[in-house]
Parts: sequence; C-alpha cells; structure tokens
Amino acid sequence: MNWSTWSAALVGGLVGAFIPATLTYMGMLRGRQSADAEAFGPAVLLLHRVHPERVTINLNPDPSLEARKWAELEKQLDTARERLLVVSAGNPRRYVREFAVSAEASVTSAYQASAWAVRDLQANRDNPEWMDYARQAHDAAMTAMRNLIRANFHWHPIQGIRWRRAWQQQHQADTRQAVPQHREGPPPRD
Repeated sequence: MNWSTWSAALVGGLVGAFIPATLTYMGMLRGRQSADAEAFGPAVLLLHRVHPERVTINLNPDPSLEARKWAELEKQLDTARERLLVVSAGNPRRYVREFAVSAEASVTSAYQASAWAVRDLQANRDNPEWMDYARQAHDAAMTAMRNLIRANFHWHPIQGIRWRRAWQQQHQADTRQAVPQHREGPPPRD
C-alpha cells in the first residue's frame, strides 16, 4: 500500500466533501437572512414614519385625523414588534436573537416617545425636554436596528466574534440603564 496515494486520496475526499457542505450551509444561511430581512422592513419603515421632528412638524390640527393616523401607526408598530419577536425566537444565532429583542424594545420606546411629543403639542404644552428624549429614543432605536441588520447579514468567523463582543457590550449597557416605557404626566426634571 502506497501511503502517499492513500493520503492524497483522503485529502482530496475531505476537500471534495468540504466544498459542497460549505456551499449548502451558505445557501441555508442566505435563505434565513432573506426571511429575517422581511421582518426588519416594517420596523425601519415605522421608525422613518415616527421620527419626532417629522410627526411634530406634520401635526394635523384636526384631532380626529391625527388620531386616525396614530391608530394606523399603532397597527404598523404591532406588525413590526411581532416580526422582530419572531426573529428573536427563531434565529439560530444567539446574538442576533438578543439584538432583535433590544430592537423591539427600542422601536416601541421610540413610538411611545414620539406619541407623547405629539400629545404635548396637541395640548399646547411646550416640553423641549421630552422632545429631546424622543430624539434620543429614536436614535437609540435606529442604532438598535442597524446593529440587528449588520449582525444578521455579516457572516464570517472573525466578524461573528466581533458581533458577540458588540452584543455583550450592548447587553451590559442595557442592564445599567433602563429606559422608561410608559409616561404618566410630564417627564421628571433632573
């Protein structure tokens, strides 16, 4: 038995098996990514529509029309939250699931902050602190969505390590600072 022939056949067989396995895995990964991309669209669109400056500048003086617009935005929020929660439950990568949970909470917070800014304007209350908070909540939601999209579409062993580190840093930051989800009355003054 010639060991050089045998070892060459073994290496050739392993390389020959590795290539189709890698291509199959990449195809499955791309299929999962495209399914998740359909979940990100409604959240990004909602964030575009509830930008604090956009909703306050385009405030309709008729309260019934404004209420109808916000009812439609709430339906969009429900759709966006549902799809982000599906990603958070079904994605095989843990850090993508965690980014999806964070993005869902941030999108909800941005929606609520913009809604309160509009309610303040409708009640003729000038509240620049709340408008600043609404901007910050919107920026945080946009950052969370960008992180989620990047984490979902980047695949590389080294980049996976980077995203895990980013997830850990964000997870630590989230546990240090809680963002209020509901507001009753004016925001607290520092």
